[in-house]
Amino acid sequence: MADKLKYSKKIAAKVRDLEASGVARRSILDAIQGYQYAPRSQATFYKLYKKDMDEVHADNVREIGGKVVEQAKGGDFKSQEFYLRSK
Repeated sequence: MADKLKYSKKIAAKVRDLEASGVARRSILDAIQGYQYAPRSQATFYKLYKKDMDEVHADNVREIGGKVVEQAKGGDFKSQEFYLRSK
């Protein structure tokens, strides 16, 4: 039986960078295939790197959402409408 893959900081850095850029998660899995010990299956990929992707995604939403809220409070109608529709 093959040894289990372990978390790689090098792969995690690439995953975080691609997630921050808005790359689709399936494409991130494809992009890391050149790395030694990269997971081949989506299940293993998520098991090892989902937390990294979720943290970066939350940071993006917080940053972008904060700007929308700031604009909405400043009177920007489109931002107000978007904020209210998303709630």
